[in-house]
Amino acid sequence: MKKIYLPVIIIIITVATLYVSYQARTPRTLLVSFLDVGQGDAIFIQSPSGVQMLIDGGPDNSVLEEIHQVMPLFDKSIDIVVATHPDSDHISGLIEVVERFSVGAFFESGAQNENGVQSILAKKIMDKKIPTHVVRRGEVYDLGGGVLFSILYPNKDVSKVESNSGSIIARLSYGEYSFLLTGDAPVDSELLLVGADEGKLRSTVLKLGHHGSDTSTSVTFLSAVRPIYTIVSAGKNNKYNHPHPNVVERIEKFGSILLKTEDRGTITFSTNGKVIEVVDLPEDFQVKKFE
Repeated sequence: MKKIYLPVIIIIITVATLYVSYQARTPRTLLVSFLDVGQGDAIFIQSPSGVQMLIDGGPDNSVLEEIHQVMPLFDKSIDIVVATHPDSDHISGLIEVVERFSVGAFFESGAQNENGVQSILAKKIMDKKIPTHVVRRGEVYDLGGGVLFSILYPNKDVSKVESNSGSIIARLSYGEYSFLLTGDAPVDSELLLVGADEGKLRSTVLKLGHHGSDTSTSVTFLSAVRPIYTIVSAGKNNKYNHPHPNVVERIEKFGSILLKTEDRGTITFSTNGKVIEVVDLPEDFQVKKFE
């Protein structure tokens, strides 16, 4: 009988050890992971208090595998899912996320796209009875442990504008460090923020708008943000030539450290509010691929 139960006991002990290790790492730190989902965007956030947020879900189900590189395989809930705008390279992966995870709330900009993916996702959210909210500038969400998620844009109804122009722009802050997250926001949206918030845009990490396209990341915007790190979420050898050479040149002139998911895979930042670092998760925490 002991031989029959031994594998079960070993599994229980292993899972418990991973859980304790995971909990020991996270309570004092904010983890922000720019997930490697190819030519798309997906950002996973876990606050010091354990609140989890997923911003966008990439172009396909690869987001499922990437999520479980930064959270335990047995964790089946996400507190908040955010769709910055309804383009398929940002929300296609969210369909399966909503299907497989218990989602506490769904945030969106109100922008529209007739690609069909938005309708499928909306129906899935309705079927799952997930509370939804169209965010607006000025809203600030306390993610616990001193982490704030502030909505900078949109400042109006964006249901009639081009979807990229309706992208949510948000600033995540914790202690001395902050992350400016821009979706696919174009230069026009950037300049609007510079005019309204120039002295408040300074951020440690900037997720480049529109995967590093030349339609975003203006010199004026970079001057206001002054990021130490800039992140490009794009696919390897993508047909759009992202990040654009002009954008890369601008970043280099500002002396910012450019990190690309196509080169590094998922990029994770860890900060306790006083120190920040780019980290690789411990090898013993890497879980098997999601099936």
